[in-house]
Amino acid sequence: MVYTRRVVSVPAPGAEVSVLQRIVLIVIVLVVVWRIAVAFGKRRRQDGFGADSYSRFSPFLRRRRREWASNLGHERPDHLVACQRCGTYIPSRRALTSGSGEVFCGPDCRDRGRPPEAHGG
Repeated sequence: MVYTRRVVSVPAPGAEVSVLQRIVLIVIVLVVVWRIAVAFGKRRRQDGFGADSYSRFSPFLRRRRREWASNLGHERPDHLVACQRCGTYIPSRRALTSGSGEVFCGPDCRDRGRPPEAHGG
């Protein structure tokens, strides 16, 4: 028979940490990390785009549509005018006028002047 000596390690006084204390510490750390992640996710979800951002029921888009609709009533409707040279209809705000009051669609038509007269027989 061989006899072996058993070595028993004795922890220093006050350094003894039980397994239960370690488990409780790990659980507390995990709960704190989880709460921080949830708070960060909520803040990011409120600011960022998500599936609801592209929905017609999104509160942000609904508010924006309401603002656009309220601004439409304040604008004066723009009427269309015909270019004297080519006959293209353009909004009166974008039309170019000559000194004599002729209306043109752009600088090319304005610089070309009047269309050539058709030769009648």
